[in-house]
Amino acid sequence: MRINREIRADRLRVVAEDGRQLGVMSFREALAMAEDQGLDLVEIAPT
Repeated sequence: MRINREIRADRLRVVAEDGRQLGVMSFREALAMAEDQGLDLVEIAPT
């Protein structure tokens, strides 16, 4: 499992902590969102 800057994908489908689908966004946008909320970005299903 990869977390935060270990993730290699450019585009990510992001799911919120509560399970809401937040959509597809860039890695940078997703990481910034996670960091702003004090969370880790976790890769669940690499393709």
